[in-house]
Amino acid sequence: MCDTKCIVVGNEDCDIVVGDIFLVNGLYYRIISLNPNQVRLMPVTLEIDFERGAYDNISDRLSIPEVVSFNKLDYSVVAIGNFAFYSCQRLTSVELPNSIIDIGNYAFSSCIELANIKLPDTLLSIGENAFEHCFSLSKIELPQSLSKLGDQVFYNCWGLSKIVVSKKNKTYSSLDGVLFNKDLTELIHYPDGLKQKTYTIPKTVNSIREFAFSEDSDLELIKVSKSLNAHYGLVCKSLQKDCVRDFVLDMRIIPHHIRVEEVEE
Repeated sequence: MCDTKCIVVGNEDCDIVVGDIFLVNGLYYRIISLNPNQVRLMPVTLEIDFERGAYDNISDRLSIPEVVSFNKLDYSVVAIGNFAFYSCQRLTSVELPNSIIDIGNYAFSSCIELANIKLPDTLLSIGENAFEHCFSLSKIELPQSLSKLGDQVFYNCWGLSKIVVSKKNKTYSSLDGVLFNKDLTELIHYPDGLKQKTYTIPKTVNSIREFAFSEDSDLELIKVSKSLNAHYGLVCKSLQKDCVRDFVLDMRIIPHHIRVEEVEE
């Protein structure tokens, strides 16, 4: 017999198989592995209501367990699924266990009151747009274990003023609160909450990830190296044919309201 405190979706006889979803303490989990027993935390429904959010009854503080029990078996919680807590607008603080290795796409997107979340030392990957529109998030620390970041993870996080990366991380680094790859050749994200009008991109940078700079930042001027400008054509000093700007690409790299100035290397 099934534990009456849990609900199995799509498998009424409780002959548990990979893919089944069960409910414990108000949260849904999908079984992703048996032997070892592992689950991914899921949204309430696979059909996300973009007005209501994933869990419209979530409280302000959330503590996700490291292990959940179902039908007399224990399962390690190893992942936060896509859209799992999308638009949980009352959520202010999240505690993740040291079993989490993956945070999915849009997992905490539009959690506008989320101010505190500590990423575990076991975390390997964060999906695209995972924390976008988290307006109350002021600081985020990326652990040593993290090796994969999706695009626009912190897009439009207006209050985010500092990204810190463990010095032992082999893939990413931070400089003055700005996120880069390890060797500072790719600028990944410039936090919206940095209160400065001018920013000089390090001379080591030869690429800028799309939407690394938001239209909502306080920046008025970005200074780039001659070689970086030559790569993107961010500064046009004349109307010569070799100085035609790609408007769409340009907006994705640096928004048009921000002036760009070339500096000598």
